[in-house]
Amino acid sequence: MIISLIDRQRRLPMGIREEMLNRVRGGLGRFASRIRRASLVVRDENGQRGGVDQRCRLTVRLQSWGEYIVDTADVSVGQAVSRAVERMNRVLSRMADRQRDRRG
Repeated sequence: MIISLIDRQRRLPMGIREEMLNRVRGGLGRFASRIRRASLVVRDENGQRGGVDQRCRLTVRLQSWGEYIVDTADVSVGQAVSRAVERMNRVLSRMADRQRDRRG
């Protein structure tokens, strides 16, 4: 699984970037054989003003199921990434269930 991280409007330290990539790898590891590419875009919507302004868009391109996009917002970038990974995991689980139902 190839994962790219795009950091819009700010520069995340390398340690935090690696932590985010590890969250994606760990959270979607069950589907790693089906995922061609994953892209994680993070941005701060309103700078230093605070609030629920940390946005995360997770895009996953699968070998045979197409492309899926999840967009989340939270108070911290780490929480936004975690929510996006959880939501994507649910989306992919539903797709796997549908595929299993069609076959069996």
